[in-house]
Formats: sequence, structure tokens, C-alpha cells
Amino acid sequence: MQETSGAGLELRVLGPVRLWRGSTPVALTNRKTQALLLVLALDGGASRPRLCALLWPDLDEPSARRNLRRELARLREAGVPESFRVDDDHLHASPLLRCDLLKAEAALADAAPEAALAAWHGELADGLQLDDAPVFGPWLSAARERGQRLRLHALEAAAAAAEARADLAAALGHVQTLLDADGLQERHHRQAMRLLAASGQREAALRQFERCQAVLATELGLQPMPETVALAQALRGAAAAAVAPAPLPQLAWPERLPFVGRSAEVARLQAAWARRTAVVIVGDAGVGKTRLATDFAASQGAYALVRCRSGDRDIAFGACARVLRVLAGEPPDLRGLDDWIVAEVARLLPELGPAPAPLRTQADQLRFDEACIQTWLALSRGAFDALVLDDWQLADPASRTLLARAAARRREAGTEGAIELVCWRGASDDPDLLELGSALAAETVALGPLSAEAVYELVRQLCGAADPVRFADRLCSATGGHPYFISETLRDLAEAAVLDVDEQGRWRTPFDAVTQDYRELPMPTSVREAVLARVQRLDTSTARLLEAAALAGEPFGAAWLASACVLSELEAVRALEQAAGAQLVRAHAAGGYAWTHDLARQALDSALDPVRRRLVHHRLALGAEALGANAEAARHYEACGEPRRAVFHRLAAGDAARALAALGEAARHWQLGLADDPAPPQAAALLGRLLEAEHGLGRHAEAEACRQRLEDLRAGTALPPDVAVEAGHALARYLVRGKSAQAAMAVLDTLPSPADDSQRLRHLSLRMDALQQHGRIDEARALGEEALALIHAAHPERAELLASLAMLEFSAARFDAAVERANLFVTASRQRGDGMLIARSLQLRGAFEAERGNLDIAEADLREAAALAGRFGNRPTQLFALYNLAVTFLQQTRADDALAVILEGWALCAQQAGEARTMFRALFVDGYFMRGDWGLAWAHIEPAIAEITAIGQPMSIAGVAMAVLEPMAVLGQWQRAAPLLAALDHDALAQSPQAGQPVWLVCAVAALLRGDAAEAHGWLQRVGPPDAIENPRVRQRLALVDAQRLICEGDVAGALARLPADDASGLNDELRQRMLAVRCRAGADADTLAQARAALGQPRIQATAALELASALGGDAMAGWMSRLGASLADWPKVQASFRATWR
Repeated sequence: MQETSGAGLELRVLGPVRLWRGSTPVALTNRKTQALLLVLALDGGASRPRLCALLWPDLDEPSARRNLRRELARLREAGVPESFRVDDDHLHASPLLRCDLLKAEAALADAAPEAALAAWHGELADGLQLDDAPVFGPWLSAARERGQRLRLHALEAAAAAAEARADLAAALGHVQTLLDADGLQERHHRQAMRLLAASGQREAALRQFERCQAVLATELGLQPMPETVALAQALRGAAAAAVAPAPLPQLAWPERLPFVGRSAEVARLQAAWARRTAVVIVGDAGVGKTRLATDFAASQGAYALVRCRSGDRDIAFGACARVLRVLAGEPPDLRGLDDWIVAEVARLLPELGPAPAPLRTQADQLRFDEACIQTWLALSRGAFDALVLDDWQLADPASRTLLARAAARRREAGTEGAIELVCWRGASDDPDLLELGSALAAETVALGPLSAEAVYELVRQLCGAADPVRFADRLCSATGGHPYFISETLRDLAEAAVLDVDEQGRWRTPFDAVTQDYRELPMPTSVREAVLARVQRLDTSTARLLEAAALAGEPFGAAWLASACVLSELEAVRALEQAAGAQLVRAHAAGGYAWTHDLARQALDSALDPVRRRLVHHRLALGAEALGANAEAARHYEACGEPRRAVFHRLAAGDAARALAALGEAARHWQLGLADDPAPPQAAALLGRLLEAEHGLGRHAEAEACRQRLEDLRAGTALPPDVAVEAGHALARYLVRGKSAQAAMAVLDTLPSPADDSQRLRHLSLRMDALQQHGRIDEARALGEEALALIHAAHPERAELLASLAMLEFSAARFDAAVERANLFVTASRQRGDGMLIARSLQLRGAFEAERGNLDIAEADLREAAALAGRFGNRPTQLFALYNLAVTFLQQTRADDALAVILEGWALCAQQAGEARTMFRALFVDGYFMRGDWGLAWAHIEPAIAEITAIGQPMSIAGVAMAVLEPMAVLGQWQRAAPLLAALDHDALAQSPQAGQPVWLVCAVAALLRGDAAEAHGWLQRVGPPDAIENPRVRQRLALVDAQRLICEGDVAGALARLPADDASGLNDELRQRMLAVRCRAGADADTLAQARAALGQPRIQATAALELASALGGDAMAGWMSRLGASLADWPKVQASFRATWR
């Protein structure tokens, strides 16, 4: 460790980051150390969570905190422990640490611009870049912008000070430096022209004007502003053309026109409101959708208004973030919500604090979705009666899905929550609109133009005349009753002084005394013409700014637009204020400005010529890039004909969407990136990401095409080693998920050695999954152990790896080992404090304990898992826990308890086709068949077969087969099981004994019920020798079925010898009852027969076991059970008949 000394510390950040003690440099060899000091110095300190999220965003917090401690240790080892100080969980730059940027800012504030300029040695933190910390990039961009602003303000102040003391040469030098930095700023060109002229260099001043004229034309397709031209004309000695001031409106114009002509629509809204039904208002742009929604909402109580904008569709959950920000207020107030909810919502609202690590699993995604839904509902409940969502057709798909879920939850709550009023621009038959209306169970109200009568009423309320029929007819004829067209036309007439007011406050025009129908009024022919006419009356700087704003995303601000239209920030602010005064733009709720109506934006957009459009897009791209707005930067680079510069931003925008599990939006960005002519390494990165996204979205043809492109790229291009590894991992992951284990291992074998532990961990995990699919369980387990050794106890992937290893042991029917791994999974989940992960770990352990026969432990775990998953909205885990809990009850012949749980799960999945619904159908079959309600069981059997064979998942097919094959044989309906039998994949079942063994046992039982002992023996051979079976329940069931086979073959002694003891591990009441039936068939004594009769009287006897006992006893017992069970099939006469024939 270096020794400290008394010399002061100085952090120099204007240029490369350097730390000095007096005149001696202090070595800061690590970029993270430099970044840490930079953040502490410029932000005045930060919390440890903030620093962890900024510098190590991909790590869990314990790992990131460990890295932070390591960086602090590096500073101590460098001999500068006094460079920082610790305050509980916050770090601060020490008061002993001076920073050149802060000194320069202080000098400028003290009117010493030359001193501020002396500190400048280059771009702030020149050369510093953290490739593994994408969150740091936007922070650094903002810091660099801060440094650039300081320099520009210092140069401007130094030029003004030099001119004030008559040092024109120095002033001109500073102005030329400003022009070197940005040669498009007209005010600096004018200043240079004026200084050159004042120093006697008139010709040089005119050449400066010509340079200004040329650069504006080349870079932006613009002519100089009138004041610049006037200065040049004055220098030439010509009289400057007078700049006419913009005429002021003589008519005080209301911000909102009267609300008229919508009584029928309002009545429909009132009816929907009474039912607490969401409403979708659809119509063309400017037809009055927002006005109808907001006026109606205001009449019902408090409402929140959220406006979507065109850029939202490029940002995953962009519209959702707008909703939450409006509901939460400024700054966001989420008091009363659980900490885990606030942490998840911070992914969308960064001002709440550092966001958690990117979403990696389905459980992560569900937790995030649930947090957003709970926040949405909690913030709107009580505070608002209605939520108006304007221009929702611009919302991103993820936000649309979340709206549907939030609305469904609001409906379930009954009377609580804000009713959704959605405005949608477009046609009533838009497929997306129809899908939205269905998802919201909404009333759809189509809105058209105002009628002639409504236009008349509007004019009558505005103009003060008793009967303005002629003017109203002319206005309606010219505008078609289109409300926004009417508004812009009237504003245009007022600003042109064609429409005025008399002394009594009535409208008047120059044509009132002579007109018959006001045909003389100069009406614009379109909304576009009306808007453009109004813009032409504004200052040139305002018109320029509005042209740039027409291409920019919203909200837009002065700083961004100023660079695109070569104005100073102050000039841009004034231009925005003038545009707001003309009601063309308005203040945006999130800061900055937005258009008052998109039709105004469209008008300006359509008026731009192609050259000007391209140049403005280029400048906007540069501005978006500096702000770290990747989706916006990509859009503008593509629009200005520079697609290769867009590729990086498409990658980054897709990664941001993927971090929120918005795969559809991520895939769209990556597809656009591939269309931007990427370099081979970029193409590999895009294809690898897109392959995973397409597979996750279930778009199999697109995924396969992507796989082929990636394989062709790998075969034909020498990729950098790290890129080659990442591309290979993406390909192998896809192949593993597609059950192509051999191909996946072949890809992994071709890859370069992993560069770090992170790549090695992915490599081992992929190979482990491939080996497991291949049936090489021991090799897979060894790789899993090796992977576990690479990661520490708090690593976010450790819990997932433990879950994989537990499932691997379970698939090999090693239940003790599976439970041991599951215990570690539970412990790791509880240590992380992740409720959803705890739920998953408990449901996994509960399922394993049930297989081991520890039913009380299984029940406790599964009940807790279901409750936790329900609390966090993790429906898949909740369903899985409920499924296994029902299975646990069925194993104890607790049919009523099982059916109560099954009904709870069915309520969650009955309306959504998929494996979950089908597996709960299978549970209904088990539960109802056990209880003797065979008609209710049959109602689910054939739908379950049809659904699961269509799905085609081998293990799920096996699960349905376990439930339905024996009932079908018992009912004499075996021939209808043919599609299910054909769908069974016995090779796959052989690799997963825990699934295969119960299926083969059921097939053997069905064969015996049909009297085919030889077929039954074949199925039992598949199950394997009893000593090799770890699951005691399966082992005892094998013994029972083999005894039944021996009875069928006439080997009574062999059958009795094969039966296990009554107290053997793994037996339940059902198996004991079936064993009793075997003994009765073997010629039982009186005591055994009495036991059988007593068993038939038990209330919880399993119905099929009862039938076997009754069949063995014969007589009245058999007749009674045949009557009872046959009666349950009254609604299925053919099945009833086949059952009676089978057991006759």
C-alpha cells in the first residue's frame, strides 16, 4: 500500500480521468475505479445500491456490493483513502478531493470565464467506457454534456467580456472556437460578422455570412434567418427589408371549443359506466375522441389522462410507464405499497431508485407484471374514477397486454378502481382494436364528424349572434364537420384578422354586409393548409423549431431541438413559448413539450422536403445518441440514410426490451437491426438474440429461419472469439430447447474456450441440459456440480441451477437426491428473500416429497407455495402447486379435499387453452372417478385427450394417460383411447422413469381389465425389476399389478406371495383395498371376507377399488355397486351400457 501524504488531492476529469496528489499522479489502472470517483465527485455522492446498479447492473446486489468494496480497497491500496468518506449506506467524495470540473463551474459562476476555460483539456472522461455497464453510458453522456455546456457558456462569457473591454481580437478568437465546436449556430455567425465589421474587416464579415449561408444549406437545407440576412445587407450598405411583426389575433380565442353534438354517444357512455364497463372510443384523428372521453370522465368525478405518443411503440412498457407516472404524480408517491413492488416498478420509473437485475425467468417476468398491475390499481383506486388512455393505438404490445390484465383485475374487484376510457385512432374493424375490445370486455363507441346541426350550435355559442345559419353552413361545408379542422380554420381566420369581434362582442367579417353564403371567406382546404398558414405567421426560429419537432419523438425539449434547428437553447425556449401561445404545442406531463394534436405534427411533417427531412433526422439522431435514447437514435439514423449507425442502437434498444421480458418488442428492434446492413459480429449478436426471442414467442418458422442464417454466418465468417462463443451458445440453447441434444453438443464442441467464468457457466449449463436430454444423467450431474463451483452462494443463477439439478435427479427417479437439492433450492430462495422464487422452490420440494410418500410435508410445502404464488401473481407456479397438492390428496384417497383444490386451479385456467387446463382436466378425472362420480369424470376424458394430443408435449401426454387409461378400460371404452396410446413416446418415457413407470403400470392394469395377461406382462417388463425402483409407491403398485396378473393366469400361490405386507412403505388405502380384492379372488377365509365387506362400507373408499372388491365378493355387493356407479353415467347412455357389459 502506498503511503499517504499531506498534499491535496485533485481529480481531473476534463480530459482523461486522472488523480493527482500535488504534482504526483496517482495510478488508477482500473476503469471502474475511475468511474466510481467520477460519480462521487460529480453527483456529490451516491448510495451503495445506486452505485451497484450503475456500475454492475447485471450482478445481484450482494455480488455488486462485493465488487464495490473491492474498488474502495483499490483506492486505499493506492494510498488515497481520504478520497472518499462513508456515511452509513452512502458514499461521498471527500471534502479534501478537488475536481477540475467543479472548480471551472465555480469560476464561471464568479464571472471568471477565462479561469474556467483554463481547466479544459478535452472531453470529460475522455476514453472512459464501461462495456459491461450499459446503465453507466447514459449517465456518462449526461456528464459529458454538462462539461460541453460549461465550455460553451465559458466561451460565450469570455467573448462578451473581451468585447466589453474592447479586446475584439480575443472576442473573435472565442467566437471562432464556438463556431469550430458547432458551425451551425447562426447567433455565433452573426456575432463573428459584427466583430469582424467592428474591427474594420467588412469583407471578412461578408465571407462569414457566405460560410453561414453555405453550411446551413448543406447541413440542414435552411436559409439564414431574417436577422442574419438583415445584418449582411447592412454590411453591404443596402437597406434591410423590414421584418413584419407577426400579426396578433384580434379575437380572444378559447382554448377549448363548446362541447356539442354528442348526446347519443354520451348516453352510451353513461350506460357502460353504470355497468362499470370499459369503453373504447374509435374514430379518425381530430374527430373529438379525447374531448368526448375527458368531458364525460370529468362529469363523473376525478380522472387521470395519459397520452400515448408515436415513440411509445418502440419502447417496451413505454405506455405503461406513462400510466404509472401520471397515476403516481411528480415525484412518484408509492407509499403504502410493498417494497418488492416499488423495486420492480423502478424498472420503469428510475427516479424510484436502482432497478433490480434484468428479468431472466418466467417467474421474474410474472413478478414484474404483477407489481405493475398492483401499482396501477392501487394508485387509481380511490384517487380516480376514470382513467383516460389517449391514442392507445400507439401503445407498445406489452403495455396493451398489461392494460387488459389490469382491467380484468379491476372487474374482478367489483365496485373499486378507475374505469378505463380508451381512445383509439383508426377504423372500427382494425384487428388490433377488435382484440383490445375483447380483452377489455369493452363497449366500443365509433365517433364521426359533427352534424350540420351540431356545427350550427357550436357557432351560435361562440359568435354571439342569434341565428348564424349562413356562417355555420359555410364552416360545415368547408370542414365536413371535422372538429379539429373547424378549430384550426377559425384560428386561422382570427389570426389573419378576417374574423373579428364588434363592440357588442359579436363576430364580424369584411363580408357580413354583402354575402349570401360567406363563400367569400378564405377558408383553408384542409387541416394541413390551416396549420401551415398559422405557422407561417410565427417567427422564423419558431417555424424552424416546429419543423424539427415534427420529426422528433415526444416529449421534446429545447436542448434537443436547439441542436437540430441551429438555435441557442434560449432561442429554442422562446420559440417553444411562442408555439405554446399559438396552441400548437403544450407542456408535457413528464417535462418538455408535446403537440396539442398529432394532426398539427403531421401537417409540418408533410411540408418538409426530402433533403431538409434527411438533414434534420441526422441532427436529431446525434442528439438522441447523446441522451442515450437508443430507439430514437436508431429511428433517426435509419430515416436519414445512415442505417449502419443505427445497428448499435437497435441492439441496445432490444436488450432494454428483453430486460423487461418484452420479447415481441425486442425481436422487432433486432429485426430492424438486421435490415440495417450490420457488420458480421453485429449480425451474429442480432441473430443470436433474435433466435432466442422468436423461440420464446413460439414463432417456430421464424426461429428456424434465424437458426439457418446464424449457422450460415458462423460457417462463412471468422468471428471474434467472444462473439463466436456467444453465437454458439445461442444456437446450442435453441437446439436444446428443440430437443436436438446431439446437435447442440456438436455446436458446443466447436466453440473456442470460454473467455471468463460467465461464459463458462453458460457453456456448462447448456451441455448439462443437452446431456440430460440424451439420457446421460450422471455426466449431466457432474457438469452441474462443476457449474455450482463457479458461482458463490448469493449468485442469482445459483438457485436456478439448484432447481435444474433437482429436476435432473427427479427425472432419474432418485427422489432422496432430488429432495436434497430441493432443500438447497429452498434455502437459497429464502436467503434472497424472493417471494416468487420461494414459491417455486416450495412447490418443487412438495412435489418431490409427495413422490417419496411424505405427504404431510408435501401438503405443507404446496399450500405455502400456492399462497405465495397467488400473492405475487405467479399463476404458473400457483397452478403447479395446486396441481401437486391435489395429487397429494388423491394419493391419500381424499377425493373431496382434492376436488376443492382442483376447482380452485380450474378457476385460474379454464378460460385459457394450454397444458395447464388439460392437466386439471386429468385431475378432475382422477378425483371424480375416485369418488364414484363417473359421469362427471367422463365429461373431461375425451376433451383431455383431444387437447393434449394437439399440444403434443410427451410428459404431459403421459400425465393425461395416467389419469384416463384405467377409467376408459373400466368403462369399456378402450377403443376410444387409441389416439392417446398412439401419442405416447415410449423412448422419451424410458429416459424419465418417474413419468414412464406409472404410465406402463396403468397400461398393464387396462390390459388385465380386458383379460389380456400377456399384454400386461409386457408392460410390467418395461417398468423394470422392483429392486431398481426408488419410489416406494411405484414399487408397491408394481407388486400389486403383478399379483393381479398372476391371479388372471391362475397362479394363486404366486399372486399371494407377490403381494407386499400391509404395513409396507408406499401403500395407501386404495392399494390396500385392491390387495384385499386379490386375496378374496384367491379364496379368502371368513376374516378376509369380513374385512372386504367392511372396506366396502368405508366412506372414502376409492370407487374402482370398491368395484374390484365387490366383483370379488359377488352377489348383492356387486349388484349394489354396479347400480350406484351405473347411475352416475345416466347422462352418457352409451358409456353406461359399455360399463355394464364390461362388468356383467
